[in-house]
Amino acid sequence: MTETHIIAYGGSVVCPKMTNNKPYYDLEAISLLGKLARKNPKDKFYFIIGGGALARYKQNLEKEKISSFLNINLNSKLKSPSELDNYVKNVLLDRIGILATRENAKKVLEILKNHLGFGEEVFDEVLIEPYGRVNPSIKSRIFVAGGHLPGASTDFVSMKYADNFNATKIHKVSNYPVMLNVRAKEFDKKRAHEYPVLRKTTFNEVIGLVGNPEDFEPGDSTPLDPSAAKLGLKLSQRNPSFMLNIGLEECLPKMVSGENFDGTIVKGTK
Repeated sequence: MTETHIIAYGGSVVCPKMTNNKPYYDLEAISLLGKLARKNPKDKFYFIIGGGALARYKQNLEKEKISSFLNINLNSKLKSPSELDNYVKNVLLDRIGILATRENAKKVLEILKNHLGFGEEVFDEVLIEPYGRVNPSIKSRIFVAGGHLPGASTDFVSMKYADNFNATKIHKVSNYPVMLNVRAKEFDKKRAHEYPVLRKTTFNEVIGLVGNPEDFEPGDSTPLDPSAAKLGLKLSQRNPSFMLNIGLEECLPKMVSGENFDGTIVKGTK
């Protein structure tokens, strides 16, 4: 039986750092996606790629330019920011991050092509529209996507693909080995070892931890984008078997095969 795998592959995994102002791509991490597809020749794969170090680098560059032009400090927390301030901060910078996800996705696509070839295996373009359907005449079974619109991360894009293709699982790979029982706004990296680990949790509980979508800002680092968490809850209400697996890169093969893995499973509403 053919299964559809939605895999949110974090930018921190694909592009963990910049070297001499150029993105450094983890070729081993990217090659893992090709190995998974080859190991499951009857299944479909949608790889949604994040922005990582490239997005942060480009956003920081543009912050300085825009800040200088408008004579404002975008890093400051203004109590009453103007409409223009909000637009610059929450839309323009987000768009820059989205373009970075697509640049990363093109690199992933190039490497998958070398592993598997275009046509019957890999679709030859980066997907940018998670709301539509893939043309039934397209025989490819492996697709690569980046970000879509400002206001949500690639987590939300992954949820939309799961919604469109009735997938029952999303596998989220990032530098979060497991979800911790702490609100995102209260998280302190130095105290990470003190927070209780959540091996199994529900979408309602996750929403309580990650906060509201209106509080999400470009570049925020959370276990799950708040908008994605809310959509995940709706998908779970519609299909009680729907789940989200969260773990590190090395856990992905077990996630895909349905084996136990060292991470977090988000399932159900209560």
